[in-house]
Amino acid sequence: MKLPFGKYQNDLIHISEVQSGRTDLTCPNCGQSLIAKKGKLKEHHFAHDGASCSFTFSKELFGLGSRTSTKLPLCIYAKRKKESIEKKLRELQVAHSKRTNKKALIEELQVRLQRLQSYFQKANQTKKATLTNQIADQVQQFIQQKIAPFPAFHLLRDPVFKTGYTNGKNQLIHQALNEEQHEYYYPLVFQPYVHCLQAYHKTSNSANTTNQIELYQKELSRFQQFQLYFIEIQIPSATIHKIGLTSRPISIRLKEIQLDLLTYFESVKCKVLVLQQGVAFLEQFFKRKYATYQFSIGTLTEYFQFPPTLLNWIVKDLEGIGLNQVPNRSNPIWIYWAYFHSNGKLYGGKSKHLFVEGEKYRLTSEETKKIKTYLLTFKKTV
Repeated sequence: MKLPFGKYQNDLIHISEVQSGRTDLTCPNCGQSLIAKKGKLKEHHFAHDGASCSFTFSKELFGLGSRTSTKLPLCIYAKRKKESIEKKLRELQVAHSKRTNKKALIEELQVRLQRLQSYFQKANQTKKATLTNQIADQVQQFIQQKIAPFPAFHLLRDPVFKTGYTNGKNQLIHQALNEEQHEYYYPLVFQPYVHCLQAYHKTSNSANTTNQIELYQKELSRFQQFQLYFIEIQIPSATIHKIGLTSRPISIRLKEIQLDLLTYFESVKCKVLVLQQGVAFLEQFFKRKYATYQFSIGTLTEYFQFPPTLLNWIVKDLEGIGLNQVPNRSNPIWIYWAYFHSNGKLYGGKSKHLFVEGEKYRLTSEETKKIKTYLLTFKKTV
C-alpha cells in the first residue's frame, strides 16, 4: 500500500496537505526523505527519495479495496469501515492477550507436571513418575524446537484424572478408556496446555503482536486527529467543491487552498459545508464514488462540480455520519436517512414505499419526488 502520510517531527501529515515534489517529511519507519506524488492517474501518495523500505500503514485504516462498491452511501461506508477498524483492533488485542497468556500457561503446565510426578513418587508408582518427568522434558524440547515431537500427554493414564479424558472433541471417563481404541485421549485437565502448545510455534513465528498493536493504536490515534472537510468554493462564473483532510485548524487549510486557486482565478471564496472528525478514510472513497464529477484545474485534480440536487444529498449524507438515532419524520433529514439506510430501491405503483432495516415506510408524494430527482441526478455515477 502506498504511503498516504509522512512524518514531520512528531506529527503525521497527509498527502493532501503538501505540494507535489520533494518535501521536508520523512518515512515514519526508516526516516528517509519523502517525495509527494500527486499526478493525474495514480492515487496521490508519498514515495521514498531513494530505496523504499517495506513499511506500510494499516490497510484496515487507510486502504480502499478494489471491490468496494461505490454504490454505498457515504454514511453507510463510514459505519462499516469503523466497524472493520474496531474488529481489527479487537483481533490484535486478543492475539496480544493469547501471547501474554501463553508463557503463563507453559509455566503452569510445568508446575502441574512436577506436582504429578511427586504424587506418583509418593504412591510408589515409579514408572508413571518417570513418564511424567519425560513428558516435562518433551514440553521443554517442544517449545525450544519446532521439529521436536509433540509431548505425549495421551500416555498419562490414571484414575487420579477424575474429570476424564479427551481427544480434543470427545470425552471419556477412566473406566471406558481403552488404550488400543482410544490411543490419543489425554487427561481433560491438560486440554488448555495442549491447545496452547498446538498453536505455540505459529504464534511465535508471527509478527510480534505487542509491536503490532502498539503501532496500530498509534496510527489510529493520529488518524483520528484528522478532520474530513467538504467545502464550497466560489470562483468567477462557477461553484466548485473540494474534499480533503487536515490535522490543523480548518482556517489555515482554507487559506492554503485559496492561495493555490488564485494562481488560476482572479477571486476565490471558500465556505465550509461539512467538517467531520475521525473518518479520514472517507476521502478516498468519496473521490472514487464521485470521480465522474471531477473538475480539473491545471495540475490540480482534487476538485468537483456537482448539480444542486446531488450536492444537497451529498451534504446530508456526510452530516448523517455517526447519526445512530432515527431522526423524527418531521425533520427534513429523515428522507435522506431513510433512503441511505434502505436497499436503495423504491417499491409500489403510484404510492411508493421503502424498506428500512426490515420496516416498511410509505412515502409522501414530496418524499418520493425528492428520491426520484436524486436518482435521476446520480444515475451516471452508479
